[in-house]
Order: sequence, then structure tokens, then C-alpha cells
Amino acid sequence: MRLHRDHDVHHHHGRVAAGGTNAAEPSAEPAEPAEPSIAELLAGDHQRLDRLFQAIAVEAALGDSELLHRQWTAFGQELTRHMDVEEVRIISSFSRDEPNEARGLLDDHARIRSMLTELAIDLDVHRLRPDRIRALVAELDEHMRRETALLYPWTVNALDDAARESFRWAHAGERGCECCANGPFGHSSR
Repeated sequence: MRLHRDHDVHHHHGRVAAGGTNAAEPSAEPAEPAEPSIAELLAGDHQRLDRLFQAIAVEAALGDSELLHRQWTAFGQELTRHMDVEEVRIISSFSRDEPNEARGLLDDHARIRSMLTELAIDLDVHRLRPDRIRALVAELDEHMRRETALLYPWTVNALDDAARESFRWAHAGERGCECCANGPFGHSSR
């Protein structure tokens, strides 16, 4: 059973579902595909954010300011959530091994947040500036290249199972999952 953002209900509960088998017994059911790596999840975020941004560019050309504002808000919230999860669940650990590189990534995030705010103000006053949009795109592209080259490969061997599971819960968001009304720590996440 796959859940939102490929979070496996049986894995996160740490037990076999009723009627399941343990690992020592052969299973007639085909094995589920491996969970995506942290790098794959974050790269998927980048692709999703790129699609959201492309939709914003289309709406900006069409001139529907109400829809453009809603899409911009969704993009800003998703990008901010992505950076928050990276900072708390990954970059904080990365900084112990690579403090200068971690500081650079955090500085990137601060610049991106500032640019998002400037563009939101431009949008509110109906004066989107193409130079600011181009600057944001360039900053996001360069930041993605840095993360892909430095941070994401580091996650493969440097994070332990508990840190990876903590990341998966944070990445899935505060919604919990379909199978339980409570979050991973026994309190309501809704």
C-alpha cells in the first residue's frame, strides 16, 4: 500500500500488517518497490516546483491576476516548506560535516525567501518585474545545482535510519497518513 509521497504505512508503524509474513518466510506477494531516496524525493520537489513556476509564467502572460496570485501563493508555500524541511532535517546534520557548504546553502535559502517576498509585493501592486523573475529563476537553478552536487549525495550515507524516517515524516507534511488519525509520535496531526 503506497501513501502520499510514497510513505509506506506498514514501514512507519514498524510492524507487519495483519495477515502479513515476517522477512524469514517466503511471500507469494511481489515485493513493493523500494522507497525513493531522500535525494529522489527532494529532486521530485524541484520538478514539482518547476511545473508550478511554469504555470505561473503562463498565467502571467494571460493576465488573470486572481489566479496568478493563488498560484504564486501556492508556489511560495511549497518552496518555503521544501526549504524548511531541508534546513531542519538535513542541512542541520550536514553542517556538522561541511559547515561552510551548509552556511552557503542557508544563505541561498535566505536570498530565495527575500526574492519570494519581493515578487509577492510586486504581484500585490500589479507590477511584476521581469528582471526579478529572471533573477529568482537563476538563483533557484544555481541553488538546485549546488544541492544536487553537494547535499543530496551526502544524504545517502551520512543519515542514519532514524534521521531518514524523521525526514520522510517531515517531507510528507503535517497531514499524517491515510491509515492513522495521529502523526508519527501519537498526537493528532490534523
